[in-house]
Amino acid sequence: MSNDAVLTLEPTTISGNHRIKIETKVTSWYEWPDVSQLWGHLVDQTRASFFLTNEWVETWLEIFGEVLDPKILTFFDKRLPVGACILTSNIFRYRFLPMRRIYLNCAGEPEEDGTCIEYNRLLCLPGYESSIADAIRVYLSHSRWDELYLAGMELQNHQSAFAADGYGLQIAQHPCWYVDLAGLRDRGLSYEDILTANARSQIRRSIRLYEQTGDDVTLERAQNQSAALHFFAELSRLHLVAWTRRGEHTALASQRFQRFHQRLISRAHPLGRIDLLRVSAGQAVIGILYNFLYMGRVYFYQSGFAYEEDNRLKPGLTTHYKAISYYSTHPEVAEYDFLAGDSQYKRSLAKERRELEWVTMQRHTLRVALLEFLRGLKN
Repeated sequence: MSNDAVLTLEPTTISGNHRIKIETKVTSWYEWPDVSQLWGHLVDQTRASFFLTNEWVETWLEIFGEVLDPKILTFFDKRLPVGACILTSNIFRYRFLPMRRIYLNCAGEPEEDGTCIEYNRLLCLPGYESSIADAIRVYLSHSRWDELYLAGMELQNHQSAFAADGYGLQIAQHPCWYVDLAGLRDRGLSYEDILTANARSQIRRSIRLYEQTGDDVTLERAQNQSAALHFFAELSRLHLVAWTRRGEHTALASQRFQRFHQRLISRAHPLGRIDLLRVSAGQAVIGILYNFLYMGRVYFYQSGFAYEEDNRLKPGLTTHYKAISYYSTHPEVAEYDFLAGDSQYKRSLAKERRELEWVTMQRHTLRVALLEFLRGLKN
């Protein structure tokens, strides 16, 4: 069920007088098995994030491929593969106005199912960023669309290569707070040493209150795939209780989202790329964390906490504190990354930050012009 096509671009300057021709091969998402080895090689060569690994991409295509019909683009320089990406099209609504949007890599699924890609990037060998961005623009010039959306892009990872005359550009930056565990080890510090007096006080008081039952606060790691899936189900239950109580929507209520992560855990946990950690006081669960592990970084992705009426009990702070302390004893773990968001608890528990960008590039289409007109009326 292939719809392969090859587009050849005019020579493009990438450095000095070095001129190349990029060929673009376009295939259906069904052809992923033919691309997966190349994709994995590019991820290794570029040290890309967990959100671009074969485990994440393959699972995402299995769950959302039929819904979104993504296209896989691979790029060649004289038959040498130098890059790849996934492009998905969907309708994004600004209130009542539908916009035809193109998404880069694993994005574009319905909002209620959103898996939230972060540390996204243009996956290519160094030096080819501008040429491959040109190739993507040539491919897109044959399609009808209003916006190109680059979700969760790493700063200075050449998303500017996509920019072109005639594109409107909107950029939203969001901080990623993280704990530099490697730096703490180098300085001979413990994790607790970098916390503020107020954070230390809240965590210590919370642990004392949990231990009043006579049971210590302990951390347990899911040791196998079956235990990991059990922890995830327990996390989902706790998460849904808390969010329902607040009257808010959460993707964990989505069956597609659940299936995505059940398959991802089954695929990546045996490889040591997923951790589920449960913190308890005796038999009473305090919190469960769902983390990704890749290339020395822990990505905190999702959680479920058992909230109590006593607000001196801090299940979130307590669970993260125990988890970070646990990872600090593992020299292969360099960072504990809270991912995007500026919540108070992230600022309390981490002192370092980096930025990610959500980039929207708009063509000059009638729909975009209408959107700008309506925004102007509102202002």
